[in-house]
Amino acid sequence: MTSETTDTADAPIWLHPHGERPDDSTVDSITEAFAADDPRFAVQADKLDELLKLGYQPIPRFLFSLENVEPEVIGPMNSSNKLGIRLHNAVVKSGDLGDDVLEALVLRRDAIGQVLKWSDPAAFPAILEYLRELARARGSSISDFTLRGSPAPSLYKRLDTHGDAEAASTLDAEVEPEDAADDFPIAREVLAKLRDSLNVVVEGVAGSGKSHLIHQLRTAYQHVELVVFHPSTSYEEFVSGLRPRADGGFEGRAGVFVEMCIRAARHPDELFLLFVDEINRANTSRVFGDLLLPLEKSKRVDFAETALDEALLKYRPLGDDISVRLQTPIDVLPDVGPAPEEEEVHDVALPLLDKLGISTPSAKPLGLSYLVVPQNLHVLGTMNSTDRSVGSIDLALRRRFTWMDMQPLTSDDLISNTLVGARVSEDPEWRTVIEWYGQVNALLLAQLGPDARLGHSYFFADESASGTAALLLAQLAEIIHVFNASETLLELIPELLLPSESTSWTIAYVGLGLGRRPIVRSTPAVAL
Repeated sequence: MTSETTDTADAPIWLHPHGERPDDSTVDSITEAFAADDPRFAVQADKLDELLKLGYQPIPRFLFSLENVEPEVIGPMNSSNKLGIRLHNAVVKSGDLGDDVLEALVLRRDAIGQVLKWSDPAAFPAILEYLRELARARGSSISDFTLRGSPAPSLYKRLDTHGDAEAASTLDAEVEPEDAADDFPIAREVLAKLRDSLNVVVEGVAGSGKSHLIHQLRTAYQHVELVVFHPSTSYEEFVSGLRPRADGGFEGRAGVFVEMCIRAARHPDELFLLFVDEINRANTSRVFGDLLLPLEKSKRVDFAETALDEALLKYRPLGDDISVRLQTPIDVLPDVGPAPEEEEVHDVALPLLDKLGISTPSAKPLGLSYLVVPQNLHVLGTMNSTDRSVGSIDLALRRRFTWMDMQPLTSDDLISNTLVGARVSEDPEWRTVIEWYGQVNALLLAQLGPDARLGHSYFFADESASGTAALLLAQLAEIIHVFNASETLLELIPELLLPSESTSWTIAYVGLGLGRRPIVRSTPAVAL
């Protein structure tokens, strides 16, 4: 289809042609003009499909809702993944479709789940494919569905007038209930803590969704870097260390943390997230080393406001900010990419960039001997509270982080607020497994403590009810072994019976003394 056969005059106000992204003043005008019933912010699904094929793209930081999905409006949502979850749950609850149709829709739903950002080119097409399948099943047309865009609260907060601030408050209140029902609602709380304290560690049992946080938080950051700690992780890898040169000598190279600091200093108006998975698996006191001081919130530098000069590269306080000397000076600066196109390098950061040779590639780099941590770099660590074989984090480092617990979802949460609820409608055996999971976790909490519970991530694997049960039982056996649970506790664990398998499962010890080991034991179910 070409532009000659498609009327683009009716394009919604939040779409723009490829390569013609509106400037900030235009986006501000669109934000001010928003009204919930304004037709300029809505588009029929078939029309949206035509415009996307012509290369139209959505304005960043817009939320989207889906209308004419009985019995409710879905949204507004800040990611396509969330909208897809709500859409499919609404369709399943309607009860007007057969099992074969629902199976086909599950595949479309899973495709939506692979995309998080609305700016991803696959976001809207994945939603539209689901709507096409749904329309075919109901004998209707995809044109019956309408998508509506609305400015995110952050766009309102960018405006100056009092009236717009009130609008931001109103929209926040409207979006809050939708986000609160997200699969991992703790993501909203983690994000708030990161913005407040800059450094956060989330701890929880295995399978509680800690690593999945990175997917939930990507839409809130312009740049995300993931690093997984392990026993061999060192200061030289994380901060700075010597690396061999081709000529046989050695040179100082930046680790991932320093590289993120340079990136964040160069782009002070953007947010950066360093995600450290399994943070307690490394010798954290050695890995972080002299970062303990500049990592603190009170020692961070706001590169958008603080005037920088040569004092930045000396070991002395800069008001509330401080720079520290690296154990290994960096001779070769990392390639952090070119300065933003059509933007001037911020005059506040320019002295540092010149000093480091970043803005003048032809000049000989002077290297980096001192470091400060930018305020727009957030650090999020995760740690498994179940595994007793890994190291602990000392008090000095703990003080630099805000600590949060990630609790396993309850049975009610799984059924009411996640895609697992749709599975219960499709297969009653899911309810049996979920209820057993809830009973076991309650028992483990009472008898062994909060770190001994099962995680909920097994319910999101691509498994049947019986497959998920097998995964949960295997993890339960490991927990029993790690915590050296008593025979009495094993007798209290309820059997798991699935009629389709004609089998019941329990946990039992094999062997005596130090060599005993818990195993999953299956027995034929007794016919009633």
